[in-house]
Amino acid sequence: MSDQITRRELVVSGGIAFLATASNAQSSAAKTVESNGMSETEKANVKLFREWQAAWDQPNLDIDGIMAKYIAANASIRLFEDEPVAVGPEAAAVIAKKGAGNNLRIQSKIVKVLARGPLVATSRVDTIKIPGQPDEVVKLAGVCIIKDGKIQEYCDYIVT
Repeated sequence: MSDQITRRELVVSGGIAFLATASNAQSSAAKTVESNGMSETEKANVKLFREWQAAWDQPNLDIDGIMAKYIAANASIRLFEDEPVAVGPEAAAVIAKKGAGNNLRIQSKIVKVLARGPLVATSRVDTIKIPGQPDEVVKLAGVCIIKDGKIQEYCDYIVT
């Protein structure tokens, strides 16, 4: 066995060490973003966003009630990026009820959360359940602005 290290072995081992370090740094950063690095307002905004998502997975879904509870009076809401903007909770409820009405259920698995000031951005996977139809799984990036305990702006972007 040779005591000399080839340039290739050096580059490969350096690359592996870099990836291991980057992976640990990313894991630590994700934990910081989710908890330690957030202000109290950011933590409250993330909590509100998680509650908003969980509200859609209730057996007796009340879309009007959800919108009234979480959406500000003059909020700008797009449930998906290619839909028109709804202004306010009543208009947002009308758009959300298209098709399935209150028979809709959405199970959200939030993969990552970023909160900075009033902005909450998420990467998540939603499973849309409508009776009599196959479940639809959608990968989403959601962005919202939360101020004074209500969602002021909201839009989901489909990730392909």
